[in-house]
Amino acid sequence: MGQTKRYADRMDLAAMVPINNLSQTGYCLANPGKEYLAFQPGNKGEFTVNLKDAAGTFKVEWLDVYADRVVPGKAVEGGGVRTFTTPFAGPRHCT
Repeated sequence: MGQTKRYADRMDLAAMVPINNLSQTGYCLANPGKEYLAFQPGNKGEFTVNLKDAAGTFKVEWLDVYADRVVPGKAVEGGGVRTFTTPFAGPRHCT
């Protein structure tokens, strides 16, 4: 619950809805054009997130749910489908 609370403190989770076809993983909460929270339930690998309807630059970070640590990622531009590569094995969140 602590990990969820930390995201709720930094993101407007109340404004986000499940739009699972935005992420190749099938798991995505989004406030389209503003905030996205994708979950990668599998092991290390690549997946895409559709940011076609989003403009601007998005900060990326990874949550290692097992080690309870956040790892910064490289920012991405909206306006297209973006590919993300998980930086460690196991379930991960990309925000």
